[in-house]
Amino acid sequence: EEFDYFHEMLVHQEISRLGRPGFIDSLGAGWLISAPAVYAFGSEEVKRTVGPQLLKGDKWSALAISEPFAGSDVAALKCTAQLTPDGKHYIVNGIKKWITEGMYADYFVTAVR
Repeated sequence: EEFDYFHEMLVHQEISRLGRPGFIDSLGAGWLISAPAVYAFGSEEVKRTVGPQLLKGDKWSALAISEPFAGSDVAALKCTAQLTPDGKHYIVNGIKKWITEGMYADYFVTAVR
């Protein structure tokens, strides 16, 4: 019913059976590290709409953590997100770099303050 870390472990095990980690990483590393966050932290609407698109391979996602001066040190992130006055959207201010598969992604799971 719910995609959790046990299911993620199964995905990793099955992929590892192919014996080609570099090739597999090039095909899905960004998706594999970002899709679980959609299910763990996304709203019900995001889980219902974006989740199936990712699982079917119709859309791609990437995890955006790294910043120019912080690297992947999440404690040093400077990027912020503020909810708009109408409460419908977030305005994200900052810079993200070195996003695995970012150039192919349709969606980004972004680490912000």
